[in-house]
Amino acid sequence: MLIIGHRGLARVPENTLAAFKAAYEEGADGIEFDVIEGVDDFFVFHDEELDEKTTGKGPANLLTKEIARNTFYKNTEESIPTLEEVLEEIIPLNFSLINL
Repeated sequence: MLIIGHRGLARVPENTLAAFKAAYEEGADGIEFDVIEGVDDFFVFHDEELDEKTTGKGPANLLTKEIARNTFYKNTEESIPTLEEVLEEIIPLNFSLINL
């Protein structure tokens, strides 16, 4: 049986670098995460709006790299990562499954 971290590890803000690292450290075989297209890059984020889970406001598809770097999951220091940042972090972990 495979253990897949849905958006990372549940006790860490979803779709963040910390969530994916924590899933690996807890023994997950793979991870699933969500990708949206922003203004100038692809970002790992689930919701259509930033307001509910982050310090940001408005539609997620209007994200830019600068806005994402300065938008944090509520009550954390975790920002919204780009797809490239996530892949750079997780590929060396050798997960057996990565589902976008």
